Amino acid sequence: MGRFSPAGGRPIAMNQTQEATRNKPRDPSAEPNLDILRAMAVGFVLYAHVAGRDPFVRTAIGRFGVLIFFVHTSLVLMSSLERVGLEGPGMFAVFYVRRAFRLYPLSVFAVLLAALVHAPSFADEPYRALTPGQLWSNVLLVQNLTRSPSNPGPLWSLPYEVQMYLLLPCIYLLVRARSGRAVFALWAAVALVCIPSLPAWLSVGNFAPCFLGGILAWRMRRRNWMPSWLWPLLITVACALFCQPYLDRKYAGWLVCLLLGGSIPQFRPAGNRAVVFLAHSVAKYSYGIYLSHEPLLWLVFRHLQMPRLLRWAVFPLLLVLVPVAAYHLIEDPCIKLGASLAKKLGKRMAAPARPAATAVES
Repeated sequence: MGRFSPAGGRPIAMNQTQEATRNKPRDPSAEPNLDILRAMAVGFVLYAHVAGRDPFVRTAIGRFGVLIFFVHTSLVLMSSLERVGLEGPGMFAVFYVRRAFRLYPLSVFAVLLAALVHAPSFADEPYRALTPGQLWSNVLLVQNLTRSPSNPGPLWSLPYEVQMYLLLPCIYLLVRARSGRAVFALWAAVALVCIPSLPAWLSVGNFAPCFLGGILAWRMRRRNWMPSWLWPLLITVACALFCQPYLDRKYAGWLVCLLLGGSIPQFRPAGNRAVVFLAHSVAKYSYGIYLSHEPLLWLVFRHLQMPRLLRWAVFPLLLVLVPVAAYHLIEDPCIKLGASLAKKLGKRMAAPARPAATAVES
């Protein structure tokens, strides 16, 4: 295989290493702009629960943070499926094993710990004990299907991620050889179907167009024509638009996720070292921050007796120490264990992989 020189049109030999490097699927989880997106997502949720006073604004900002988590997740997981290079049952098995070991260990720990210490769902609410059925719903992350309360409160979003995980490999097979335009058409079709009120067992449809925003970003051609400093500004503007009180949260969420998904490939990667380091650090520990901040708010501001000034010193310290400890003691070991098991499973179930098609959007 060769490429053509711009002058004479004669093929120039390309060695196998160069060709493999050029065709290797990129890993967006290593891109600083996606770290910024994930860091801002957890920042919006944290701000909404710590500083939000107006109930509407508090709910809207927190919901926006969750929705851009969905965009980030679907983009990263599409690329992960592409890099696995498996076909058939092996691809599904490897994907599900890795996701289970990524998501469940820390969430199960958070659910059981909250039940053990009688922490409420949200810091400003009274504690309500979960029934055995509700506790199992939280452990299995099916609260939306059983209509059970979530504890910790931010756990409400994880069932929708789990249910989208069941669909993402199928969507990957459907759109992997298609362009961004085809994904946009899929987004429009799904949005049209999900406009009516959906029963509990289909409630993931209320967020499916948000996930498709990330899939759109995965299939679109990278252009990198916009300066990187505009990227966090665009996310902030999207949040302001989403929080307008006259908009329906469901449909506004679909549109801002589509906007963000279509915008991701347009921006040049952030290059400021301090920004990149900070965003990467927050993104790395964001899952722990997401699950622990409400129990920590309850512990510091409701449960422990201490001066107010000391509380505002202790809470940020714990908000750093607890997610870091959770990552290194629970998340990271389980991620590695899941990756090891998935690798062994993939070798057993491996089928010859078809070369990944690359779609170019005109």
